[in-house]
Order: sequence, then C-alpha cells, then structure tokens
Amino acid sequence: MNVKLAAQTMSASVASALKYAFQLGCQGFDSCLGTANFVSIIDHLFDTFNSRTLLANRYKSALRRENYRGVESFLLTVKGVLLSTTYMTGKRVCDGKHQICILVFF
Repeated sequence: MNVKLAAQTMSASVASALKYAFQLGCQGFDSCLGTANFVSIIDHLFDTFNSRTLLANRYKSALRRENYRGVESFLLTVKGVLLSTTYMTGKRVCDGKHQICILVFF
C-alpha cells in the first residue's frame, strides 16, 4: 500500500468534506459522520507518528516529556476506537480477516 496515498485519503480535508456533505443533506451522506470521525482520527494518528518538530502544536508535535500524557491518552482512545470498529454487519473488524491491520498497533 502506498502510504502517501493512504495519508491523503485519510486526511482532515476528506473528513471536513464528509461533514460538509452531511450538513448540506446530500443524498448518500446521511450516515457518514462515523466515517468522518474515523478518518479524522486516522489523520491525527498519521500526524502523531510522523511528528518531528518540537515547536509544532497538538498532533504534529514530536513526542517529548511535556506532551507525553496527551499523546498517551490519544493513543488509548485510538486503541478503543480501532478495537470497536465494526463492519456494516456488526462484526468487529479485529475479529475478521483484516484484524492484522488493527492489531499491529497493539
């Protein structure tokens, strides 16, 4: 998988576009808020793992003593979201054939 393409697909722009389409009432976007929130979380996760700058804010800041607790809290939230993500059938993704995509983080 091309990481650059994945990062572009799971971006804040895509999450914003989904939320905007929902607000406008566009057909086919009436239940997209869960997807928009998921995309936003993955975008923040990419930012967290790709952070290098000490002076950046929030998710784009490199891990250091001063922000460790915030990053740890965010990663625990991500863990909960990923482990509870389900297919439309209600089956958890981490229990199916794509479990490695989620379990590799933990």
